[in-house]
Amino acid sequence: MVGIGKDAYEFRFGGAAFCKESYKALRHDEWSGSFLGGFHVEFRNLEQLEKGGSLVEITIINDMGWKSGTRIPFTRISYRENEDRSAVGPGGTLWQFYIWKEVIYLDK
Repeated sequence: MVGIGKDAYEFRFGGAAFCKESYKALRHDEWSGSFLGGFHVEFRNLEQLEKGGSLVEITIINDMGWKSGTRIPFTRISYRENEDRSAVGPGGTLWQFYIWKEVIYLDK
């Protein structure tokens, strides 16, 4: 990390991770603890520390909607678009936000 700033990227699971997470979800009938497709990751460098580290805020944003749930694995093709939660009918998009801070030291 150089200077104070923000960076972001989209994370996507590869085939092996997708299979492993799918197996765990099916075996334990627990779907809420797995991200099977991908999620948005943001890093904010909040402060440069005296001993060479950085205080970093990490945010992960995962949207769970019809578009994600009906997507053909490893493609961007979905059978259904997301629905607003106020719309009549089943479902609606939910968002999960995970935010935490860490001190990160980079080797020189």
